[in-house]
Amino acid sequence: MTKEMDAQMSRQEAFYQSLASCGAALLIFNGICHIFVGETLFPFGPSFFHGRANFLAVGVVAIVAGILLLGAILRFYVFPVVAASLVTAVCGVAVMIICQTLYDRFNMFALSVAFSGILMAYCYRRATAKVA
Repeated sequence: MTKEMDAQMSRQEAFYQSLASCGAALLIFNGICHIFVGETLFPFGPSFFHGRANFLAVGVVAIVAGILLLGAILRFYVFPVVAASLVTAVCGVAVMIICQTLYDRFNMFALSVAFSGILMAYCYRRATAKVA
């Protein structure tokens, strides 16, 4: 490969890495929103999670997961980014479906968690793909 192609691949990898980082930052932001405004927007939340502490713990888990994913995406340490991102996406879709079916409320935050999980999984995979 020439130097020009090598530099282009580096830019492409950086592009996908930055998009995956945005997904992790969105997950962190959703965790913060969950803690501070989740109970106001979804008053049935604490009863669904069997208590306010459990409800707030979900927000803390989202923040911690986002920080772990962000650090791994930026290659500070090894963490299963794709697997954790897909689990995040599935959890977001599940919460969105539960809110809609049981409470007839659309949960945009759960949708954004699902999208951020898909974004992280796809872009991290592209950023770490080895080109022959």
